[in-house]
Amino acid sequence: MKFSLLSYGIPKKWPLEKLIGEATRLGYSGIELRCEWEQGHGVELELSAQQRRDVRYRVQDAYLEIAGLGCSSRFHYTDTKIRSENVDRAKRYIDLAADVGALALRVCGNEFPANVERRECIRYVAESLGEIADHAAPAGINVLLEMHGEFNNWHFCLGAMKHAGRTNLGLLLNSDDRDLVDGSIASTFSRIRPHLKHVHLHDLTSGYPYDELFALLAASGYDGYISPEISNAEPSPEDYLALYTTHIKTLRKAGA
Repeated sequence: MKFSLLSYGIPKKWPLEKLIGEATRLGYSGIELRCEWEQGHGVELELSAQQRRDVRYRVQDAYLEIAGLGCSSRFHYTDTKIRSENVDRAKRYIDLAADVGALALRVCGNEFPANVERRECIRYVAESLGEIADHAAPAGINVLLEMHGEFNNWHFCLGAMKHAGRTNLGLLLNSDDRDLVDGSIASTFSRIRPHLKHVHLHDLTSGYPYDELFALLAASGYDGYISPEISNAEPSPEDYLALYTTHIKTLRKAGA
């Protein structure tokens, strides 16, 4: 398993150079760039072809990977025009990912609209995901459905996975308390593991069983990326992130 420094949270306002510098200083293998949401790194759809090449080279020159981009596209909308607009925007982010050398794009399901059968919503979410995954496949990019909103439930996200049926489509575990059964993630993990391609972590003191999660990841041979999504900034953002990084590396060693 590898660690990537996620721009969302503590590093939200950091320019790309600082994000790269902190990732290198703390021993991360990659960076994960949340796009939109006023991110400081500036890796957005508006970049020119030359600027996109510059981003790729700056990351590569630091011996890092871009583990993924994150966009706000969601596919639960009953209005086919809105859903199509979200699909088209996600495809543009796939093109950006290809240009900057990112390995994946994260998207969401995300909810079940009123007066729509869940199976029907899962079906058209899956069709949207399949269309995006087909667009991403020639560039070797994975499309990650984050377990987020009502699609946090494994019944629903796996339903979308199975209906879409694309090998470059996977799940992003968001380390949510709703994953737990009697305080354990084992039941949920056993179901999602065949599709798991990325993991987000949160506050390590929240009570979520991260020790169990890391042990399960290690035992299952997980070799994907893990990103911290944290907002605490005391005593300073840099110091807190360094302390957090030390803790998650300890968890990795314990899990192994």
